[in-house]
Amino acid sequence: MEHQTALNLIAHGYAPNSWLNWAARVDDLERLCRSYSEENATSCWEEITHAALVKFNYEPEKIFDFCNSAQLEQGAEACKRHAIGIMASEKNYDLQLLKNICTVKQPPNDPEFESDCYGLLVSNKLYSIPPKDAKDTVFFCSSIKPEFRSTCFNYLGAALAAQTSSIEEIEEICSTAPTDFKFQCNRKSRQKTEVQTKK
Repeated sequence: MEHQTALNLIAHGYAPNSWLNWAARVDDLERLCRSYSEENATSCWEEITHAALVKFNYEPEKIFDFCNSAQLEQGAEACKRHAIGIMASEKNYDLQLLKNICTVKQPPNDPEFESDCYGLLVSNKLYSIPPKDAKDTVFFCSSIKPEFRSTCFNYLGAALAAQTSSIEEIEEICSTAPTDFKFQCNRKSRQKTEVQTKK
C-alpha cells in the first residue's frame, strides 16, 4: 500500500512528489501487480484501487472492468470490494446514490458480487460515521431485492455490534427493520440473550 499511495514515502523524502499523480502511475502499478502471485498479487490488486479510481474518475463500470482483468479471481474480488468502500466515501455514503454500482454486470466467477456490494455499502457507512447518524442503513437493506436483504442485514448487524456498545442504540436503529430481519440487525441484543440463557 505504501508503494501505491506513497503518501508517507513522499512525506519522508523517499519518493518524488510526482508519485502523487496516481492516475499517471496506474500502468506501472498494474505491471507490478501482474508480476506477483497468490497473496501478494491479491493484496496488490486490492490497493491499486486507490490510484485506479482516480484514473477512471470513480466510474464503477471502468474500475470493475479494470479489477476483473486481474490474473487471479481473488485479486479481482479484493479490488472490486475495496473500490466499493472508496466510492462510498467519495459519495459521502449516500446509499441511494450508490445503490446502482451494485448492479453493474459482473462475470460468472463472482456470483456474490451484488449481495456483497449492498452489505459493504452499509458496513462502510457504519464504520465511518456514528451509528446514530446512519439510520438510513436499515431502510436501505429493506429496499433492495428480497434475495439480497439477508446478507445486507448480516453486514449491518455485524457493523452495529462492532461500532457501539449500547444495546439501546442498536435496538432503536433496528426498530424499523422488517420483522424477519430484526434478529440479524440486532446481533448484540441476540448475543446478550444467548449469554443470559446459558446462565
